[in-house]
Amino acid sequence: MMIELFVRFFLIGAFTIGGGLATIPHLIELSQVTGWFDEKFLMTMIAISESTPGPIGINMATVVGVKSAGLFGGLVASVAVSLAGIGVMLLIAPSLTKYRNNILLKRVLKGLRPAMIGLILSSAFILWSRTFWDLMFSPILLGYGLLLIILSWVGLEFFKLKSFQIIVLCALCGWGLSFIL
Repeated sequence: MMIELFVRFFLIGAFTIGGGLATIPHLIELSQVTGWFDEKFLMTMIAISESTPGPIGINMATVVGVKSAGLFGGLVASVAVSLAGIGVMLLIAPSLTKYRNNILLKRVLKGLRPAMIGLILSSAFILWSRTFWDLMFSPILLGYGLLLIILSWVGLEFFKLKSFQIIVLCALCGWGLSFIL
């Protein structure tokens, strides 16, 4: 189990370009292939990972690892998803300044932009489509979401709350709503 967890998250870390949100399509595939978590858990995991400090990809790897294989699984998944990026940076960082004006390198990096944008837009569409249908079929959730948007704006604009305070308050409101729904 630990070896499979390590390999799968190492590959996610190695082939995800564009940050944590770009891992979402890979995580959807992982959930379908392994059954370690379902789509509802993934949506919850994304919300938690976006609300907690640290890179979203590592946060999500940690949560999946803990859910599927305990605390040690969380550690294994976190290290695995980070390892490829760390290795690549250690290999290319020393020569990056030397080749920063290389036209071939510039073209390769420019060519990666559409892939990153595509992965992130794909993630945004997946999250939007899942959330949209939940909201449309639950007037309580729709009203609640709109209320939180308005209250967040009021908190930021008039009470000068910091963004982390808004996140904590919204998380507490969501927790409270879980007792109602």
